[in-house]
Amino acid sequence: MVSLLKMEFLVQKKFIKALILILICTIYIFLVSGGSQSIYLISTMIVFVLVLTTIEVEKRSKFNLCINSMPIKKSEYITAKYISALIYIISTNMMFFIIFKGLYIISKNNMFYLDVDSIMLVISAQILYISIIEPIFIFLNHKYYKFANMFVIGGTTFIIGILSEENILMDLLSNTKSITFLCISSIIFILSWIGTNLIYEKRDVK
Repeated sequence: MVSLLKMEFLVQKKFIKALILILICTIYIFLVSGGSQSIYLISTMIVFVLVLTTIEVEKRSKFNLCINSMPIKKSEYITAKYISALIYIISTNMMFFIIFKGLYIISKNNMFYLDVDSIMLVISAQILYISIIEPIFIFLNHKYYKFANMFVIGGTTFIIGILSEENILMDLLSNTKSITFLCISSIIFILSWIGTNLIYEKRDVK
């Protein structure tokens, strides 16, 4: 399990340039959209890229096919994917929270204000989001990744954009108990992990 997680993060190190580019795009989106609301879209896209990177690399390098001949249980492989996704979600949002908090303390500008409840709700939404896309990309043939990427990124951007423009997202976040949403998302995440494990154990790896 530990070795699988190490490999996960090692793959990310090889894509450090791409991650820096994403960070630059993040700053641009923040400046254009103006305000902490942009974190809902930005952090979700970063988490999506981090989660997808290793899955796609492994599919293209046929690593997932090697699992059958290695002393690695399929359940450990799936569990490592879900644990790493949680690490990406928590670390990405903690980074944004610290950055926004620092900028708010320095500038005293409400544009940078971000409270703990907002971060909790964003984390909960991303846990729910990953619960859906993780199994899709694990089982999807890498030949269809380009189409899937366009659909997921485009769809997510469109939906969050509409919700933000109509203030629906902010109303939803302000009226939802963060701990309730987190519990619901966590339950769905666990069910997704269990379901993916069961299916992955029974099917041939492709």
